Amino acid sequence: MAHPLIWPKKKFFYPIGNTPACCLTQDVPPEQPANILLLGCGDPRNILYTIYASGTDATIWPRTLDFTCCDNEPAVLARNALLYTLLADDLPMDQVWSIFYDFMLKQASINILVAQCRKLVKFSVDVETWNARYGFFLRVCTAHSLERLRCHWSLYAESCDMAPAKQDSLRARFLRGMKAVAQKDQHVLSVARSAGVYVHAAMLPTSTHFRHLWTTGVHSMARKDINGAVLVNPTFAYSASGETFNVHYGTSGLAGFHLASAFASKNPPSPQDLAELAKFQFQDWCKAFKSIVQSHPSKIVIRLFVGDALNLCRAFHGCLSGQSPSTPLCTGPWSAMKIDLDGGDYCPGPRDCAQYAPIAFDVVDTSNLMDHLGLFNLLMVVQPILSRGPWTTLYTESMLANGSEALSAFKDEVAGDLTTMSVLIDLTPSSFVSGFTTTSNRHEITLHHSFRHNAQFHERIAWKITSLSDSRASELNKGNPPSCLAFVPQQLAQFLFGVYLKLFGDEDHSAKMRQISSISFHMLLRSGNVHHIRATFAFFLKMVKKRVEKDTNWTLVMEHLIDLIESDKTLMMGMNNFQDLCCQLHLLNVYSVETLTALFINFRLGPPRGRFVGWKNVPPAVCVTLVVPHRSLKALEDRGDQAGTPILQREVRGVTSHAVFSSLSVAFGTITATTSEAEPSLIFEEDSAGWSGTTPLIVSFWMPSWILSVEPESTDIALALRASPTSVALTNVLGMELILFRGDLRDKTAVHVSRTRPNVPDELERVRAVSHEVSQGDAVSITMDPTCRTVATFSSRVDVVEAKERSVLESGAAVTSEQVSPCGVKIFIQAYNHAVVFPFPVDGSRLKLRVARKSHFVEIVVPASGPFSPGGFNIDPFPLLFRGKIPTTWNLHRLRLDRLPVLDVSKSARLSDTLKPHLALMLSDRERAIVDDQNKVNPNGLPALLELRRSLQVMFAESTGVTRGRRRNVFGLDEPTQGGGYTLIFVTDVRMDLAAHTFVLDAYILPLTEARMPSVGQLMPQLIKDGISQITTKEHEMHAWKRLLPACVERCRRTWVHKPDCAYLVTGKVPLSLKHGENPLCECGEGEDTASFRSVRTWAPLAPLVTRVALSPLFSASYLEPVAAELKNLAEEAHALAERSGGVAVPLAEGRGCALCGGGGDPRLLSCSRCKKVKYCSGACQRADWKRHKSSCH
Repeated sequence: MAHPLIWPKKKFFYPIGNTPACCLTQDVPPEQPANILLLGCGDPRNILYTIYASGTDATIWPRTLDFTCCDNEPAVLARNALLYTLLADDLPMDQVWSIFYDFMLKQASINILVAQCRKLVKFSVDVETWNARYGFFLRVCTAHSLERLRCHWSLYAESCDMAPAKQDSLRARFLRGMKAVAQKDQHVLSVARSAGVYVHAAMLPTSTHFRHLWTTGVHSMARKDINGAVLVNPTFAYSASGETFNVHYGTSGLAGFHLASAFASKNPPSPQDLAELAKFQFQDWCKAFKSIVQSHPSKIVIRLFVGDALNLCRAFHGCLSGQSPSTPLCTGPWSAMKIDLDGGDYCPGPRDCAQYAPIAFDVVDTSNLMDHLGLFNLLMVVQPILSRGPWTTLYTESMLANGSEALSAFKDEVAGDLTTMSVLIDLTPSSFVSGFTTTSNRHEITLHHSFRHNAQFHERIAWKITSLSDSRASELNKGNPPSCLAFVPQQLAQFLFGVYLKLFGDEDHSAKMRQISSISFHMLLRSGNVHHIRATFAFFLKMVKKRVEKDTNWTLVMEHLIDLIESDKTLMMGMNNFQDLCCQLHLLNVYSVETLTALFINFRLGPPRGRFVGWKNVPPAVCVTLVVPHRSLKALEDRGDQAGTPILQREVRGVTSHAVFSSLSVAFGTITATTSEAEPSLIFEEDSAGWSGTTPLIVSFWMPSWILSVEPESTDIALALRASPTSVALTNVLGMELILFRGDLRDKTAVHVSRTRPNVPDELERVRAVSHEVSQGDAVSITMDPTCRTVATFSSRVDVVEAKERSVLESGAAVTSEQVSPCGVKIFIQAYNHAVVFPFPVDGSRLKLRVARKSHFVEIVVPASGPFSPGGFNIDPFPLLFRGKIPTTWNLHRLRLDRLPVLDVSKSARLSDTLKPHLALMLSDRERAIVDDQNKVNPNGLPALLELRRSLQVMFAESTGVTRGRRRNVFGLDEPTQGGGYTLIFVTDVRMDLAAHTFVLDAYILPLTEARMPSVGQLMPQLIKDGISQITTKEHEMHAWKRLLPACVERCRRTWVHKPDCAYLVTGKVPLSLKHGENPLCECGEGEDTASFRSVRTWAPLAPLVTRVALSPLFSASYLEPVAAELKNLAEEAHALAERSGGVAVPLAEGRGCALCGGGGDPRLLSCSRCKKVKYCSGACQRADWKRHKSSCH
């Protein structure tokens, strides 16, 4: 795996998810089967919620969902599998809830748990036996995974037979661990965020419930549920840390559910209300799961893999390249167990059997692994295993605030300009090119600004395949293959060098020292969390090479890049790692420097020296294996917690040289040399006792062989810690060089040199055989800006080959262009036209043509379009992409409206405190400034998308009655210069889009056409009498609405399909028309799913003409530009004032609500009787906040 080797200090156990559940198929059409990979899967909430929220259990399309779940903690998957089988076996739901979520259980629950685990142990003796019982829906990827799960099920089953003294000891450890957490006086933000827009109101009740859980071990606060729950739940007692209570101190079952609906219906809800809501949601999700398992058992498959996420993806790379499912990759960083996909479903050959496991995926969810493995690493390993569909999505998620500007830190994680990286890897965040997202993180922004030392900032990003983002690309460029990229070699090398500097910026010690004074303690600890090694960069270069080598001189690129790296003076340790980089480039067949060629090794260096004496020939790279005595690790074992998460590396030191290597394979065991003494072959036998045993740690790595020939008598091989702000704490024990063990190259018992890695003789051949190739389209030349940091222009050439068209061109005919889609341009030569598709959205308003009439070609030069520039997705902001007859919404997530709770709008005054700030924060600070100064910025009005979003604000405000007090539910879109009204929108309900932390209008639209006016005209007087809110739009906003509505129809389609004669398919146009008085929609959905519409008597006659839509707010992407900066300024002022007065700042709440929870009061807020400056919604909130407030209450 291309990740630093981290010392496995104490790891917390995460048995329960700490973020609200999300729907994994929210970007997949309802009739499309989906292969879904969950990396770092955690608990089953996302799978259960996906089945429920997508309506997979109650749909006219019983599609197949195939989930592959990867987690390196076997206890997590053992618990998950236990839950799935409890549900499949239809055991009592109340006790299933307790078994999965409560730390302490009653005897009845223990009995069910133990009986089920004994059953699982019985059926898990081997893969065949398992598949015969539960394999119809629950399978394993490897026999090794089943073994690890069975071990935990055995421990759970045997817990009831534990000796009384041991039971008492374990219970005492549970109670001590729980008490230590319960006694902390703190707000638990990770639970409160599950309330979304009500996050501030949720702080008090969720914190109260959290302390109750960690005091009693039970989620329910009802006395009947607490009494008798005194037995340790064994599923929380066993993890990678052994038999102990090691549950993470932020764990709560409430965190994985959607608590907002409790605050919308009650003000405020009690902690018990929240516990009951979570349990109710859990039961609903489980019912959906049981329904599909029982009625359509072949329509859901869940596969389990215990091991490392990066290596599993690399194993899939090999399978996609036609290699055996038995791989040379290890299941984890401290194990020699190889990944052998022997679960029965990965056999090579035709993939036409029902249970053949997927190795390419429509959806990949990475949880918050980017916090632990790095976003860059995830992009490199996931991109090759994505299927090529318009619905294909990669979800990345972060929880840890990285750097001082957490809101914009995401862009830094990409390690390069986002436009250029999107072009190179053919992946892009949909919100980046769209300029908006339908998922709100405004509650995260206010939390981040309110709490100075909040170490968390939750952000979830959806990535799409760039070359499949264009609604017209399939028409213009059949098959949508990504373009072959042609760069100026020196420019590409300069950009890649910039990526190199960002990836390894932690080695720029001068910059680090400047940062240390300005970052908090927790940021200092995180600064030691390095995610990239030279192998990371080498993998990236391999991917880039495949994209560009057809039309770019790759040798020149690499020669220039190597020169830049060798000349660099900013990374102090850069040259110490240079040989590691060269070695990794050679191993991956990316590029070989001169010293890693056979010519240099066997002729320029002279006869073999040192350890190579007697070898027939010396390969350019060799594997060095170091035997580290177990006792050498004791210093770190005893004091490892002092150094945070130290990184291990191998150092090769001579009199005049020092090289660092970071791609290490380590495991405990013994090494045996076979064959001749001069050129040994090594056999490794792993010690199953691992850390608890006494065998040495065997560390192997690849390195250039020439280094071992230069100073063979004075070269040492060492295992050391990487220097970091935290690891320096161990210098008093390990010395300034932080060396754990040092071996002399001449010592053949401590240092082994071999042609291959132990037990993996074909490793290099298999690694090099892995191909990332995909079919490529026409070449597009790319010119970088003067700094070589971002793409300046794309250029493509149209060759005129037909004789008549050549004559027209030669005659001087005008050559014109038109941008027809975000990435597509058409060139017109009189009656002739040519389509050109670029690898990224472009700005056609700045397009230039170079016409060579005698040479018969036209060159198109056009700049890229950014999220704030013309062209690009401004041409088609809401693409509806067809694959055959199946449409996909590209940047509006799908919703099953009937499974979203209806918002109670009867108390609009109370709702106003939540909804008004939520709607206000739809826009970025830049956009709000444009709105405030619109006449100066644009006399003709605001940009179309901004106008549309403001109209949506009005519709939400009036649908809920938070502005005028009277609720409006019929809206007329009007363009007065072209004939007036063109669309009626009927809002039946305002619903809570819980997973997206926002609201959605459940509505029906009626496009007004000449043919429909007689029917509508008869009812118009009554509609006007009831009240129509007229929204006046300009022409460009009207066009934006007509583009939005087809996507909003598609995103909630659930009871109908597009017909064979669908106008979208026949005409190839979506929308059908942008003209006033013409219908932008196809007729397939008219009159469908209209029960709620028909329930309104005055509307019912129009039911055959209306189509259901889901309208959401469109939020600016906070990682692109500042949002709510004034909240940050207010928070800083509050903190500064508190520090001057010796007090503690009060957290900011959304709007002007309660100083503690953000609530609006019922019926009003109460002022502090002493200072009159702070307001609370209740006496309970005032008492809870007094400890904080009293120091500043004057």
